[in-house]
Amino acid sequence: MSVNHFAASSPLIVDSQNSCFKKVAVQLCLQLCLVQFCLLTVLISPALWAHEAMPTASSEKSALSSTATNSAAPRRLADGQLFFPKELQRHFALTTELVKTAPQQASKILQAKVIADPRASGVVQSTQLAVLLAPADGLPMPGQSVQQGEILAWLQPVDTAIEQGNQQALLAEIDALIRITRDRVQRFTRLQSAVPKAELETAQTELAALERRREHIKKSVNQAIPVIATISGVVSKTAVSVGEVVEPKQLLFSLQNPTTWWVEAKAFTLPNGLNAESTVSARTIDTSAVSAQALKGQGLSLQYVGHSQEMQQQSIALWFKVASSANAGMDNNNAQQLVAEQPIEVLLPQGAAIEGIAVPKAALLKLDDGQQALWVHTEPEQFQLVRVATLPLDADRVLVTSGLQSGGLQSGARVVVQGVQLLAQVR
Repeated sequence: MSVNHFAASSPLIVDSQNSCFKKVAVQLCLQLCLVQFCLLTVLISPALWAHEAMPTASSEKSALSSTATNSAAPRRLADGQLFFPKELQRHFALTTELVKTAPQQASKILQAKVIADPRASGVVQSTQLAVLLAPADGLPMPGQSVQQGEILAWLQPVDTAIEQGNQQALLAEIDALIRITRDRVQRFTRLQSAVPKAELETAQTELAALERRREHIKKSVNQAIPVIATISGVVSKTAVSVGEVVEPKQLLFSLQNPTTWWVEAKAFTLPNGLNAESTVSARTIDTSAVSAQALKGQGLSLQYVGHSQEMQQQSIALWFKVASSANAGMDNNNAQQLVAEQPIEVLLPQGAAIEGIAVPKAALLKLDDGQQALWVHTEPEQFQLVRVATLPLDADRVLVTSGLQSGGLQSGARVVVQGVQLLAQVR
């Protein structure tokens, strides 16, 4: 090969060698990247495994606490009792009461209603045909306190044209008589020496009488008549509006003393043993309650007043006066919370004493099948549901007559009186 030929081909050889070196460098770089990736994967994967799959001390503690929580949750036991932890009992303020067996006299329930005390209530009526006008502070509204003798409204008499004409004619006639009598008195006064003193005094008396008569008649013409409160108390009903034309004997206002009420009960036969010293209990009916519990109400004490002497709709009316509260837990302000026509249940003790256990009405639970039951606190954290049959006892208690001994309820047992519905929700 000649020297010229080698010189001409040497650039090609150099270019091919440079391209080979570049390829080798790229491959080396790729291999280094792959090795680094593999190293990172090996270093990171154990940490991932530790968080996702491998159990740790913290996960073991959470699992143990979860197991402990599940074991302490309220639940039904195999023997039918209810397990309810002490911590939850305190949290939900579960309350129990010790009960004992004793002879008690059951009661009979009479449906009744609240009525106004006839000696502490009254009405205000219109005395004639008139237009009702309001006083300066407006008409009294229901619930407003009034005092006896206070002006409640004004009555503007409504007269026909004939009546107004007769009144004007009467005033004109009296005016003429007054002028004549006054002239006679003046003449007798000038002639005192010639006229007897008795005639002068008679004329003066007639003049004074005519003037008073004219004054009274003039006041009666277009003169408003005040409407006066008959008793002190509160307005229970306002039956009219301002500007209304009222008829004679029409009811305008009803007044009531809110501190004294009567109760009217209906009985098909006259109960035995009622006298002026008899005291019975009653409870108001909570018509707004929608739960399946027994009726909730306020305990009241009633004093027997009397009964009707004739049948009314095949029943005898019994009247009681609301005296005070039935139990110490109720204050005497319950009477002020009553309203007329409010439904009441009167409980009259009837018959001989019956052996049983007295429990509060709040302890009763009404089951889906209509039966009643109690929760008995058998162990510190266990409760047993006992089906019972009851009789009314007083405003706040019932007498348990069945479900004793064999049913799990016996003298000395503790019965849940607060939180009954909460225990029933545990399944």
